[in-house]
Amino acid sequence: MRKYVLLSFLVALAMLAVPMVSLADSVTTNVNITVNNPAVQQVGLVGTINWEQGIIEAKGTGIPPLNARTAQQAQALARRAAMVDAYRQLAEIVNGVKIDSETTVKDMEIASDEIRTKVSALIQGAVPVREMPHPDGSYEVVMQLRLFGQSSVMGAIAGAAPTGEPKPFPEPTPGFSPPSSAVVYTGVVIDATGMTPAFLAAPRIHDTNGRAIYGNEFVDYDVANGRGLVDYVASPEELAKIDMGQSRAGSNPLFVKCLGLRDGVENNENFVISVEDADKILAANAQSGFLKRWAVVVKLQ
Repeated sequence: MRKYVLLSFLVALAMLAVPMVSLADSVTTNVNITVNNPAVQQVGLVGTINWEQGIIEAKGTGIPPLNARTAQQAQALARRAAMVDAYRQLAEIVNGVKIDSETTVKDMEIASDEIRTKVSALIQGAVPVREMPHPDGSYEVVMQLRLFGQSSVMGAIAGAAPTGEPKPFPEPTPGFSPPSSAVVYTGVVIDATGMTPAFLAAPRIHDTNGRAIYGNEFVDYDVANGRGLVDYVASPEELAKIDMGQSRAGSNPLFVKCLGLRDGVENNENFVISVEDADKILAANAQSGFLKRWAVVVKLQ
């Protein structure tokens, strides 16, 4: 029932609040949102979640009614229909965003009327970023929302933290001998090149023995929701920032290799590293505390 109420509201919003446009108005001529960046998750044929940039996009399509009196009215009505469709697509994409292996944004909305209200308001406030009229009279609109930060999807669900303090990070395996060098690491880069994770806002890192060394349970939950526990990196520009010491992992990150993925329907949600690398991370974190600062980057290519 709530879904239909929201959709009705979106229809009304589009019909009342969207300005008319003329055939002479300037619109962007490219609404293609299919991409090849491994850090961009394709959602069906009409949406993407760019986990690298923290942006959600959804495309809506509208067809003009047969009884339109003029070409200008036909285009305006097709645009309104595209807006309504884009709002609907955006709501479906947002609801499906996974926070961790067990929780989606929709789960958070079901559990909290306050969160549902915040997420609905966020979607209703989305605006078009690209538009295109077609020769056949149809119209396409791309709507955009931020995934992290202020006025974002994850920001809207902040405040839903579970009770209790974060768990302490595990100790390195008994008998582990950390390197004798005095190197202080500022973060960690997980090299998952060639892998295709099912993107989560708060993935966990396990070692091959099943020990979890990083995840929602170890950090401030609200901050994790507002920012995400890791940065997913794949574009040349963001990869270069790692080399320049300008990424989230800081100026001197520890590099470790991802050996595989686990959890979820397709066993591809959380990251697996060796026991030795897990011990290195925990020992380095005990020295500088970078995991508490969420200084973790996942490198996808």
